[in-house]
Amino acid sequence: MKILTTLVLVCSFAAIAQVPVEVEPEPLPPPTPVIRVTPEDEGLPESYEFYKEALWSEVPQWQVYVGGGISQPQGDYKDVGASGLNVQAGLIHYFSPSFGLGLEVNHAYNAFSFDVPIGFETAFAEDRSNYSRTSIQFLPRLGITENRLQLELVAGGGISFGSADNAEVRYTPDDAVVYSRTGSDETLFSWQAGISATYYWRRGVSFYFYPHYSSLGGDAIQYETRDLEGIQDDGSFPSGSNANDLPLENRSLGFDNVQFNLGVRFMLGDTFTADIPILEEDYEDTPDTPEEFRK
Repeated sequence: MKILTTLVLVCSFAAIAQVPVEVEPEPLPPPTPVIRVTPEDEGLPESYEFYKEALWSEVPQWQVYVGGGISQPQGDYKDVGASGLNVQAGLIHYFSPSFGLGLEVNHAYNAFSFDVPIGFETAFAEDRSNYSRTSIQFLPRLGITENRLQLELVAGGGISFGSADNAEVRYTPDDAVVYSRTGSDETLFSWQAGISATYYWRRGVSFYFYPHYSSLGGDAIQYETRDLEGIQDDGSFPSGSNANDLPLENRSLGFDNVQFNLGVRFMLGDTFTADIPILEEDYEDTPDTPEEFRK
C-alpha cells in the first residue's frame, strides 16, 4: 500500500512538473508615430490623429523670406523726411513652433522734405536729396502657431549704415540759406520691434504681414536750419529783418520709421520643428476629417 501511495505521489509531481508555466511577456513599447504618410486604400493609419496634430502645430525649421513696403517717418524725423520704401530679406531658424532666431538685411530710404510756409512755396529753391540706410540685424521671434496662422512678436537689433547726401534750401527773395545739410555716412546701432502675422498657404510657402517700428538711434542726421515761423504775409520778417538775419540752428535727429511690410517665405529642406521630415505632398491638401483622408 505504501509503495502504491509513493508511486501516485511521484507521478503527480512529474505531471505537475511537465505543465508549462505561463510567463507574462514584457509589454512592447508604443509604436513610434509615423508622420511621413500618404492616404491609401487600406484605410487610415493608426497615427492619423498624431499626424494631423503634428502637421499643423509644427513649422518649417529653416525658412528664407523676402518682402518690402512703406516707410513712414516718425518723431522729429517728419520735419525733414517724407514717406519712402524699404526692402528686406532674411533667414529664420525655428528651434520650436514658438521660438526662432532670424538674421535680416533691410534697406530703407525716405524722400527729403522741408516744411515751407503755406503760400511761399515758389519763393524757395530746393536741392533735394534722400536719406537711406542699410541694416543687418539679429531678430529673436516668439509666438504661437494655430492651424495655418502664425503670430509672432519680433524684436532685435544690429548695425546700420546711414547715408545722407548734401542738401540745401534757399529763400530766393533774400538769397538766404534756410536749410543746409552736409553729406555724411554714419554707422550706428539700430533696432526694430513689431508683430508678424504669417499664413501658411502651403507649408513650404507662406505669406506674411509685418508692421514694425525701426530706429537708427543717435544723431544719424545733422543739419542747420532757420526758424521761418516769423515770416509775414508780404514775405518779410519781424523788425524789418530778412531771412539772413535769422540765426542758423544746429539740429540732429535719428532715422525713425514705422514700416508696413508684405512678403513671402520659402521652406529650406524638408524638416519641420518636430525634427521629422514631412513630404510636400503630405501637407499640400491636408484633410480635415478621417473620411476625407481616406479619399
